[in-house]
Order: sequence, then structure tokens, then C-alpha cells
Amino acid sequence: MAKSHGKIGIPFFLRFISPKTYLVDRSHRVFERYKKTLESVGISQISSKEHIKDFLAGFKARKIGNYATSFTKGVGESPLRFSIVKRWSRKTVYTSSFILTPKIEGQPLRGLQGFDLAILSLQGPSPRKFDSKKAVSDAKQALKEPGQNFLLRELVQLGAEKGAGRIVMLRPEYNPYLDRGFLLSKGLTDEEIDSLKSQYYAAAQKCGFKKKSGSKYLWHASVPQ
Repeated sequence: MAKSHGKIGIPFFLRFISPKTYLVDRSHRVFERYKKTLESVGISQISSKEHIKDFLAGFKARKIGNYATSFTKGVGESPLRFSIVKRWSRKTVYTSSFILTPKIEGQPLRGLQGFDLAILSLQGPSPRKFDSKKAVSDAKQALKEPGQNFLLRELVQLGAEKGAGRIVMLRPEYNPYLDRGFLLSKGLTDEEIDSLKSQYYAAAQKCGFKKKSGSKYLWHASVPQ
């Protein structure tokens, strides 16, 4: 849904910039800001702005009932975000932070062009915006599966369609965005943190992410053909 990018909220004084350009430029700014954190888990580079523009171009949203997939404006340390949103309110229900990179864990892709897709986080309904239990139940009923599973599978499929060489996901034990201290600082309770980690494991397993020999920080998915 190319038009979905027009729904992305951007600062008022930047609204003369196309949403896609804003997302691309922001992804590079965020990477520079959090580069040391990402380097510590094997992600030392971000793909060129041209590769990111190509990835965002021509996106066709999945629409199911009151829900749709969408690229959404990143927050904090999220370079790029792919989300399930409520179609009419545009509220984000589930979201995943990710980055496009030409190299993971020191290993570049074979060939001169291409990119890897690295998934950094997977989050469910915010208790500050929703009745979390109801939001989870409503999404599951509409999508016919847990929302995080649906979102992750859509992102993996999108990466494959756009030509990702490798699709990887940060393992929870090394993921700075799942660190208990970090999540507590963001206002989550211990119960919410445990639920978040459980959903992360379950979705990764359901989508076929597995450990790979020689890869310390990342799970790897079989890239659909």
C-alpha cells in the first residue's frame, strides 16, 4: 500500500518532505546514534539510502478487517519499523524494529550488491494505549493467529520478495532491546517483560528462525523463494 506511507506521522515542519525520504534519512541518523550498540551484536553497517528506498518502494499492505500492515515512523533506537496498525485510527498494535545491512557478524554478502534484513525487536500492544489483553485477543481473532507471528512472517516474506540475501533476528540473550534493565527503564513491568520475551521466542520459532553454526548473536531464517 504505497499510500500507507502518507499516513506516517512526521514533524509538522518537515511535512514538505516525502514520508519515504523521511524514513530513509531517519534510519541513517538513528544508526549513527546507536552504532556502538548495534556493533556489539554484529551489525556494523547500514545499507545505502538507495537500497532502503528500493525496499520501501511499491509496498502493498495486507488488509484484514480493521488491521493493516504498514511501515511506521520509528521511535527511539528503531532504525525502521514494520507494524500492524488499526486501519482507521492508525494506532500501532504490533511492531517490529529492523535494519537493512550489507554485513552481519563481519560476513558480507556474496557479490557486489544486495542487503541483509536484521530484525531487532518485536513488540505487542502497549498497555499505555490499549487494554492489552483485549487488543491481543481482538488481533488474534481477526488475523487467525497471534499478532506477533503474523507480523514477523509478513516481514520475512517482504524481505524475501525484496531480495534480502539473509534474514536474521537478534537472539534474546544478546538483544539489548530485550535487556530487563532497559525495558524497566522504559516503564514495563516484570510481567510485561516476561510476556514480551515469551512472544519473541514463540514467534521466532513459528517463523523458522534457528541457530546457525558460526553465528553468535543471530538466529537465521530460511529465505523463502
